[in-house]
Amino acid sequence: MTSGQELEVVSADGTRLRLPIAGPGARSYAFTIDWHVRVLVGLAWALIAIAVLGVPSDFKSLAGSRGSLQFWLIIGIPFAIYVLYHPVLEIALRGHTPGKNMAGVRLVNRAGLPPSRGALLMRNLLRVIDSLPAMYAVGLAVCVIRDDQQRLGDLVAGTVLVYGREVEPSDFDDRALGAAAAPDTGIAAELLARWDTLGPQARRELAISLLARRGVPSAGSDEELRAGLLSIRDGL
Repeated sequence: MTSGQELEVVSADGTRLRLPIAGPGARSYAFTIDWHVRVLVGLAWALIAIAVLGVPSDFKSLAGSRGSLQFWLIIGIPFAIYVLYHPVLEIALRGHTPGKNMAGVRLVNRAGLPPSRGALLMRNLLRVIDSLPAMYAVGLAVCVIRDDQQRLGDLVAGTVLVYGREVEPSDFDDRALGAAAAPDTGIAAELLARWDTLGPQARRELAISLLARRGVPSAGSDEELRAGLLSIRDGL
């Protein structure tokens, strides 16, 4: 849930945390850093490939020879670095990139936890639309008019860009959820034990976020959510 320009996260026992939402300025700053990183890495790769393979006699003919090793090493791989930079790093680093780290922001889902791989892939697929017609005009326009500062990719993927460090289970309630290093099995067991005493919305939000983090498909009914939590608790 968003309140003003904050994402409100509710724990199993009703404890509330507020995560400041990053606006267009921080978003643009992080993207600018990441853009320079991927361009420089791609350019460095291309220069190394040219140094090893030699300078192509004709770049036009090189572009036409897509089946050659020289084409893929000098043009293909730098292009892949540029295109795959965000989806690969966001998945590998759980919502982070070098640019986001320098800007002090990170991606989370609506429960304040790292987004799933599917959500991050969907978010990056929508970059094609958010970047239209140029300079991410569509994405920034949507971001400016929304209280939660989401671009189209974030809306579809259910992700939010926020300031600050990772939210750990201990940030909610050490006594209820254990220390920061507590395993998901313990969190699932605690949630199941408190299921009937918790508010319907709070228990559903935490159950869905925990299931998503473990890659367990979550359905809509409470019984199916409880079954998913049982599988985590029992290590299945």
